[in-house]
Amino acid sequence: MHRYFHAASCIPSKKIFFIFGGLVAASHERHETSKEMWKFAIDARKWTGPIVSEIVGLYA
Repeated sequence: MHRYFHAASCIPSKKIFFIFGGLVAASHERHETSKEMWKFAIDARKWTGPIVSEIVGLYA
């Protein structure tokens, strides 16, 4: 799935980054606005999402 115009943030100490929102291709001719947040674990090279509750307490 392609995603455009999203926001991204990296937390180097946790070796993760987050992708939020943007436009997601619903078909070749149509895009939808996304409110999803996804997490990428750099060391594991693994995407997790959509996520919500994991963000609470991230900096604890």
